Amino acid sequence: MSFDKDYMDTWNLLDEDKFVEQFAPDGVYSDATMSVSYEGHDEIRRMFQATLAFYKKPEFNHVSGFSSDRQYVAEWLSVTTIDGKEYTTRVVSIGDLDENGKITENRDYWNPATVPTSGYDMSAEKAAFQERTSS
Repeated sequence: MSFDKDYMDTWNLLDEDKFVEQFAPDGVYSDATMSVSYEGHDEIRRMFQATLAFYKKPEFNHVSGFSSDRQYVAEWLSVTTIDGKEYTTRVVSIGDLDENGKITENRDYWNPATVPTSGYDMSAEKAAFQERTSS
């Protein structure tokens, strides 16, 4: 099994501990589309919890990808239900791994027109993303 497939399988467990364990302690999860960023296990855990609270019965389906010892790319479909309506969003995750195979940074890219995104106060995350990407 390759890291990109394992990454998607871990999303589907809906287990926040297993998801967070994939990241280095100072790992970063960035959503480039939403211009938000989460750094460290506590913030990544909060992102995971918020995602599962907002999206009902999510499925994360691996489409394609590849990985090496230090990088991965995963193309996947996020199938979610919001207010009783099902949405499918194509996502690409690009990531870097440390020498222990832990994620140091994950960057997600997707089309925001495919799913409603209102209802979040992401001002802190957007400020962190701006700071991280401007340097």
